[in-house]
Amino acid sequence: MKKILILTYFFPPSNLAGSHRINSWANYLHNYGYYPIIIARRWDHLTGLSTDISQGSDKGILHEKNEKFEVYRLPYKQNLRDRIYTKYGEGPFTYIRKFLSFLEVFFQNYFLRVVPYNNIYFQSKKLLKMDQSISLIIASGGPFTLFRFAHLLHKKFEVPWMADYRDEWSINVISRTSYLPGKFIKFIEKRSEKKWVKSAVGIISVSKVIADNIAGFVNKPADVVMNGFEERYFKDLSQNEQFSDFTITYNGTLYHVQKFEIFLSAFKKVVDKYRNKLKIQILFPGLAIDEYMADKVRNYLIGYESNFNITGRITPKEVIDLQNKSHVLLGIAYSGTRGFFSTKIFEYLACRKPVILCPSDNDVMAEIIKMANAGYICDNAVEAEDRLCLLIEEYLNTGQIQCNSDTTFIQQFTRKAQTKKLAEILDKAI
Repeated sequence: MKKILILTYFFPPSNLAGSHRINSWANYLHNYGYYPIIIARRWDHLTGLSTDISQGSDKGILHEKNEKFEVYRLPYKQNLRDRIYTKYGEGPFTYIRKFLSFLEVFFQNYFLRVVPYNNIYFQSKKLLKMDQSISLIIASGGPFTLFRFAHLLHKKFEVPWMADYRDEWSINVISRTSYLPGKFIKFIEKRSEKKWVKSAVGIISVSKVIADNIAGFVNKPADVVMNGFEERYFKDLSQNEQFSDFTITYNGTLYHVQKFEIFLSAFKKVVDKYRNKLKIQILFPGLAIDEYMADKVRNYLIGYESNFNITGRITPKEVIDLQNKSHVLLGIAYSGTRGFFSTKIFEYLACRKPVILCPSDNDVMAEIIKMANAGYICDNAVEAEDRLCLLIEEYLNTGQIQCNSDTTFIQQFTRKAQTKKLAEILDKAI
C-alpha cells in the first residue's frame, strides 16, 4: 500500500460537502493500493447552524487507525473573531468581525501564526519527519491556506503534492466583490495561488470546465474527480415511500448568484391554483445554516408559511430520506458561472426522482440531467409553473410520478467510481 497524506479542514463528523469528498477517498482508496493518512480539524460541537464552523473544540488529538485509513483530528482554538461570531451571530459587532476576518485572510498569506488551524501544518511536518514512506501529499481547499502548508512541506521534505480544488479560488466569480478591501484581498490571493500551486505536480477539480480554468491560471496539468454520491445510502430506498403532501425539496445552502425567486414565483401560483385539491410544500433542509439567505426565502414566501420548511443541517441519511419521500427535487443554477456542479445534483440522480432545474445554467447541470433522462429544464417562471402543473396532474391521476432515469449512466457518479479515477491520477503522479 502506498501511503499518501491528505490535508483537509473538513472531515466527519462535519457534515459539510468537503467532508463527504475526503471521507469517500478515505473509505475507497485502499481498494486501489493506497493508504491515506488524513490530517483534519476536530468537529466537536455541531448544531446545524452557520456558527458551527467558528466553534472551538475540546483539547487533544483524536487518532483513529484502521485497515482502510488513518486520521488525526486536531483541536481547533477559537480566535477573537470566532468568539464574537459564536456569541452574537450575524447581529452586533458585524463590522468588527469582518475587519478581523480581513486581517486574518490578508496575513495568513505570509505568517503561519495567524492561521487558527496551523496545527494541521505542524502535525503534517511531524508525520513526514517520522515516516519517509509517504509518497505524495494532497491538500484539499478551501480553505486554500492548506495549499501553502503543502507547498512548505514539499520544500522541506521534497514530497510531491497535488492541489484539490473543490471550487475555484482567486478566480471564483461567485465570491467576486466590488468593494475595495475585497478586491485587494483577491489581488493578494492571486499572487499566493500562483506561488504556492507552482510547486504542485498537478491539480484536481470537480468538473472539466473548472479544472481547465484553474489549469490555465496556474499553468499546471489538471484532472477531474467529481463529487458523486455514496451508493450504499441509496440501495435500500423504497420508491413507494412518499410524503402525504405534494413535496418539492431543495437540499443545502443558497448563494447570491442563484435566482431562487424565479422558481418560487411559480411555486406560489401553483399553490394558489391547487389549494382546494391538495397541499403543496417545499422543503429547504440545510438552508438555515446561512441566516441571511434563509431570511430572503422567508421574506419571499410571506403568506405561504404553511407551505415551506427551512431547517439547519441534518445527517446525510436524513437528507436522502427527505429526498426519497419527495415528489420533485429542485436544482437552481449559479448565474454567471460555468462548470459548476452542485454536489446535490448527484444525490438527486441517485434518488431517481424527477428533477426540475430552474433557472437553467445552460451548461453542465442541464447537460447531466438531460443525459441521465432525470428531469426537466425550465428557463423561466412560466415554464416552471407549467411543468409543476403537469407533474401535479400526473400525481392526482395516478398517485405517483414516473422517472425513467438512466441508471447505467448514473452509476459512473458513485463515490467509489470517482475514487477509482483519483487512484489512476495518483498512479501517474507517483
